[in-house]
Amino acid sequence: MANYRDVCNEILQLDSVSFVGVITMGGKILFSDYKKSKPMYKKSEAESALMKAAIRMGSRKEFLERLGEVNYSLTEYSLAKQFTIPLEKDIRTLLFVSEYNGNNGSNDKITIDSIMEILVKHGLR
Repeated sequence: MANYRDVCNEILQLDSVSFVGVITMGGKILFSDYKKSKPMYKKSEAESALMKAAIRMGSRKEFLERLGEVNYSLTEYSLAKQFTIPLEKDIRTLLFVSEYNGNNGSNDKITIDSIMEILVKHGLR
């Protein structure tokens, strides 16, 4: 089993990332943290965001057989992006990453590629 703290701390080192967490599909938060210099959520808001990500991913699971496995989900707001990434093919745990838009010219392709590289390094993809 990967050390979620190490994975999340490495992802938090990416420039535009503000918040990262891991949650089970049953709603148990395994780890979460945020950049102290760029907090996006209050603690209760972060927990709520994680729970809602699990609920949304649960609705996507019903299409796995028809569409194939979920690689990741991206929600883009005017000020931020949120990535939800299943850590297993059968979607038991999720990685949730929030980043601010426009920081250092970042875009979602560079960030998702960087996140996926970290996950592969830690044996999670």
